[in-house]
Amino acid sequence: MKNNIILLKWMFSFTKEFRFRWIFSRIAPLIFNFSEKLFEALSFKQLFQCFISKDIKDLYLTVVFYIIAMLVDTVGKSLTSYCNTYSNALLKATVKGEFIQKSCYLKIEEDDEHSGRKLSRLNQDVDTACDVLNSSVDNVLIPLIQGLSYLILVFTVSPQIGLFYVVTLIPICFLNFIFTERFHKVGQKIQSRLAVLNEKFQDTLVGAMVVKLFMLENIMEKQIENLSSQVLEAKKEEQVLRFKYMSIVNVFSHAFSTFPIILGCYLVTLGIIALPNVMFVSRYTYAIRYLANSLITSATDVPKQISGIERIYEVFSKKDHRNDFGTLKPVNENDIMISFKNLSVNYREKNVVDDFSYNIEKGKTVALVGQSGSGKSTVIKTVMQFVNYSGSMDILGRPVNEYDLISLRKLISYVPQESMLFDCSIYENILYGNMEATKDEIIDAAKRAYAHDFIMSLPNGYDTIVGEDGSRLSGGQKQRISIARAFLKNSPILLLDEATSALDLKSEGEIQKALNELMKGKTILVVAHRLSTIINADEIIVMENGKIIEKGCHAELLNIDGTYKKLYELQNVAS
Repeated sequence: MKNNIILLKWMFSFTKEFRFRWIFSRIAPLIFNFSEKLFEALSFKQLFQCFISKDIKDLYLTVVFYIIAMLVDTVGKSLTSYCNTYSNALLKATVKGEFIQKSCYLKIEEDDEHSGRKLSRLNQDVDTACDVLNSSVDNVLIPLIQGLSYLILVFTVSPQIGLFYVVTLIPICFLNFIFTERFHKVGQKIQSRLAVLNEKFQDTLVGAMVVKLFMLENIMEKQIENLSSQVLEAKKEEQVLRFKYMSIVNVFSHAFSTFPIILGCYLVTLGIIALPNVMFVSRYTYAIRYLANSLITSATDVPKQISGIERIYEVFSKKDHRNDFGTLKPVNENDIMISFKNLSVNYREKNVVDDFSYNIEKGKTVALVGQSGSGKSTVIKTVMQFVNYSGSMDILGRPVNEYDLISLRKLISYVPQESMLFDCSIYENILYGNMEATKDEIIDAAKRAYAHDFIMSLPNGYDTIVGEDGSRLSGGQKQRISIARAFLKNSPILLLDEATSALDLKSEGEIQKALNELMKGKTILVVAHRLSTIINADEIIVMENGKIIEKGCHAELLNIDGTYKKLYELQNVAS
């Protein structure tokens, strides 16, 4: 229970920018409902008073009270519906925006979750979490305040009927206490199994070509059926639990509808209470029953929804980059652009980079080579601050954690092996390199990346939509757009992670020309698979098991007769 309150407080923190509006959207129904029920009860009381007194003034009062109740109900429902819809949309947009931002800042070792599970958290769990914040107020707190207010009114009119309500509510509260934890556990099970099912759906859709080629349709169908049946089984478990709970509490819930009126009529026969007062109390019967039903809902739905908060809180509780950096702006006054000192990266109890020390001078090109798994790409990731490491790294003579993270990232451009393009126009994909760039600057970047000609040959030119992950373009075309984006960013440090290894020889030659243009005047750290692309590097570092085993220029390393020479000769034989 305490943990649930902490989670709800955490969710409430997302309303900071629109807190007044959100609170108003929750309190307004309380005010309107209370006013509407009060005037409705008064109208019924006056109606029966009219039967007894036969005074036309009582009938007039009945009509006046009823009209006021009707107006309050009409205006209240319209206003609260608008406020609720708007504040709920704001809340979901805020949480999803924060979730995406958090995911973007996560370090790689904290970000090893399947993308299908991430999407499940973003869509399903965020919606559920926002719903529980709203419903915990709408279906628990508001009905509780309303119910207690109505009970006080009932007690002032008839303590006997008020006592009956209290006695009936006690077992409902006790049953809630017993069943809440059970509903919470089954809710967690449903959410977890739905996430796994989403993973399988995404794998099947993304890998559709492989599924077809290897005739895996039946296997995938059976796996999805199996996972779907597990979800169904968990939902059945929830429904059985709900049936048991509802079967018991509905008895008490229905008692609210009839027994107070029967008790009131009995008290009238004893002369303890007047009939108009019984009618006044009867109008609150359904309102207090609403309190009972809300307590029932809180036991069945809120625990399931709390599991949604827990699942997104797991992401928000992970460490990210934002608190690791200072506020300094980089100053370009040092001849050493990047300095690694005893750098080590541990992943799953193994050093993938081990005691790496090296200085990269400004304007120099340094290449990292070695077998797969030797730690080359991990060194690149440390420069981008994507992984945790021990030891230290300086850029322009200062430790990286003294810099402002955004300013630090502006120093670095990155061209990976697999270019990532967004499902928007070519123009927008290049623009992401510098959101303040002009159209002429974007076209110039495309020309320097040898991309302008092929772009203009497309029917829609720069307005061509590239498709999901650039699916409508060839590998070489995607890579040139990625290089154009790096041109537009124009950072002094350029990181190339096997930028041509996935291309055929013709495309590689075209891309290499673009890269050579991009590399002019920059400090380059390049991971190379094809050694022919880095023979002109100022220095080549050979890595093995995370360590530097050789370093020197191409000619020097060939003279050493070591690992580099063997790799170079193997590639020459293969080609």
